[in-house]
Amino acid sequence: MMRFLCSVCQQEFSSPLRTLDWRRQRLAFQEVGDAIQSTLHIEDADALRNYCSAQCRDCNEPDFIDALKLKFLSPKVEPVMPCGHCGGPVDSSQPHTAFAQVTLQLNESGEVVQCTGDRQLAVLCASCDPHDDAEQAAEAREWGHVGWRGWSSW
Repeated sequence: MMRFLCSVCQQEFSSPLRTLDWRRQRLAFQEVGDAIQSTLHIEDADALRNYCSAQCRDCNEPDFIDALKLKFLSPKVEPVMPCGHCGGPVDSSQPHTAFAQVTLQLNESGEVVQCTGDRQLAVLCASCDPHDDAEQAAEAREWGHVGWRGWSSW
């Protein structure tokens, strides 16, 4: 069975895996009857933190928000969302950076069986995201940080 280390309490755990993810994503919207359905397309993602419980995840969220100096959260998925830093518009149909809390159920081999939770916390516009370029983002994450306004020290 695959084991993980909690980023908050350092306890070892297995499924479910709760993470704080950095990702490049875009959304597609379509009308279905009287409702609008959104489909999330994740182009790239990295787990920045692992959590053994919802309590560890929830107690770490204010530190994450403070470390990135986020002023505008956008848990509701909409065609245009505010940038977490400057509040400017982010067109969600175009690739953009997002941070999300994700919960995954894993099988004995550590493979994802089901995503049981995905809550977006914030998005960034290209002006506020120094890693808007996919190559730069991959390089920064390879070194273990997103490198945005003190993130590496968090």
